[in-house]
Amino acid sequence: MDAPTPPQDPLERLKREAAESLAAGRADEARIRYSEAMRLSPQDIEARNGLVRCTVILGHQALAEGKAGRAVSHFQLALELSPFHPEADAGLRQAAKTERAGASADPLGAVLDSLPPVKAFRELQTADRVVGKVVGRRPTQVLQQTLEARREGLAQGHAPPREKRIEHEMASAWRRRWIYRALPVVVVSASLVLWALTGATAVVNWGLLLGAFAALWDWVFVERGREAAARLARP
Repeated sequence: MDAPTPPQDPLERLKREAAESLAAGRADEARIRYSEAMRLSPQDIEARNGLVRCTVILGHQALAEGKAGRAVSHFQLALELSPFHPEADAGLRQAAKTERAGASADPLGAVLDSLPPVKAFRELQTADRVVGKVVGRRPTQVLQQTLEARREGLAQGHAPPREKRIEHEMASAWRRRWIYRALPVVVVSASLVLWALTGATAVVNWGLLLGAFAALWDWVFVERGREAAARLARP
């Protein structure tokens, strides 16, 4: 009588099935198996590397099918798992370029994508993701925890409510309104001077954007400080 076969470790079984599916060209099926293995053992290097390979393959497949948005999602997932993976990084750049080229028919979208703040925001998102994978905590999470700790400290110290603090800030800004009135002109003038000296049009773009933001801030925040200052002046 044959001895009973010992039960196979579920983790090893999932990784074996995933490798077989990947070797047979079924990357999507392999991705599911590797994901299940990662849920059982999040620190398993073999499962993580296999999942990265699957998502990179699926990203290239989506890119070949003209589905740039789906390819971006796959490559981003691969970079979440392995922040410095060269093939995933190159694929993401290619997919993003293809996606922007496909959206070029929309003039407004093309203009928004070319704005420096939009580019800077995307770079900050990438940096936040990469730093979070390296150190274990994203800078945005650290900032959120710091703000929450500050709010708790203010509440325990019987500080004025947030609405009252904002009202005092608005009244203070109204008393210094000449600074905010002059700021847009100063910023735009400085950018024009730098453009004349360097010939860099990006300086003018940034100057116009910052000047517009300063004017908007004066209109939205400082002007409302007039009412706040009047309320605080009442006995």
